[in-house]
Amino acid sequence: MVSAFLGVNKGMKRVSEANSILSIALMVGVLVFGPTIFILSTMTQSFGSFISNFVPMSFWTEAQASAEALPSWQDAWNGPWTVFIWCWVIAFSPFVAGFIARISRGRSIREFVLGVTIVPSLIVMVWVAILGGAAVYYDDASKGAISADVAEDTSTGLFSMIQGVPVVGGILLIIATVLVATYYVTSLDSGTYALSEFVTAPMKSGPWFRVVLVASIGTVAVVLLTVGGTSVVDTVQTGTIIGAFPFTFVLLLMFMNLVRRLRGRNARTEQEEIAINYASHLPEDDHVDKNGIPLDDDGQK
Repeated sequence: MVSAFLGVNKGMKRVSEANSILSIALMVGVLVFGPTIFILSTMTQSFGSFISNFVPMSFWTEAQASAEALPSWQDAWNGPWTVFIWCWVIAFSPFVAGFIARISRGRSIREFVLGVTIVPSLIVMVWVAILGGAAVYYDDASKGAISADVAEDTSTGLFSMIQGVPVVGGILLIIATVLVATYYVTSLDSGTYALSEFVTAPMKSGPWFRVVLVASIGTVAVVLLTVGGTSVVDTVQTGTIIGAFPFTFVLLLMFMNLVRRLRGRNARTEQEEIAINYASHLPEDDHVDKNGIPLDDDGQK
């Protein structure tokens, strides 16, 4: 609530910066005090495998499994992983895209793609290589102890791995615990900000309105967990994924509209973009309110 109230620059930005610092500290701690040589070797090997298999895996449909008439889609790789993540990303795209577009105003398309797609993907790959590589090493050393913990409760896997890091394991446990909270706060902040902008458009959302949204989201989550436990959460997730399917057609229309607007871009469009993204006071600004709504000669909306 505090970060949502303070806004993007004072609240959300500081939480995100804390995330970055703590995440780097966690990765460096595991890399330096963990099995450094094994992690670096695994990282190199994994990156090479990713590059060589990217195209084939992009077209992988697991045809053999579908021909065998599996009893459930969850028994196939494409079911619980590819399709699930695909639908989950689509379901989250309106909130994430709205927030990222807002904080990226003034950036070029090249800068946007680099900063939103390429750089974060590389960071995630390094993150998985370091923490995953350490987990594989400690799991082999403990004869499957980490795998057993993951099989019992997936959320304990990270903490089970960190316990094997010598010297700084305790400190890294604290950092990981804080990160779980701050990552959640960051996600909730971005969703709240995007939702508030959608609801209050064309006016800007107020800080107290964002606080109310956070409280509402938290209340719904508590009620769901209290009434039905994790099974209700699974149901909500399934509903979200089902709702993502029709939105795919909306995304296709958005893609086509983006291409159309880019192809129709000219010198006048560029001037308008500069005027919007690097706005300075114009004479016509005296005839609109703080939210950009035109006023009549008497100063009324």
